[in-house]
Amino acid sequence: QELLEDHLRHRVLALAEETGEFVQAARRHLGLARRTGTHDQMSAELADVVLTAFVTAVELKIDLPVAIRTKLDVIYTRGWRDDQTGTDR
Repeated sequence: QELLEDHLRHRVLALAEETGEFVQAARRHLGLARRTGTHDQMSAELADVVLTAFVTAVELKIDLPVAIRTKLDVIYTRGWRDDQTGTDR
């Protein structure tokens, strides 16, 4: 049991790490960091996030496609917001 919990903790931390790498790549691509980065680098890092999320979901027994559909249903009932004014469209 403890070994399984350690593995799951590692998997969740791996997802956080991949997310951080994506943010770093995005900052570079958008000119918000000292070094520059390419769109391809940013895309690859985002793909790592998605893949790691799916692996993490499987290991945590989460049906991610179902969870995404459920979340989208909630989002769609909220209505859309105008990014600049915060008002409904």
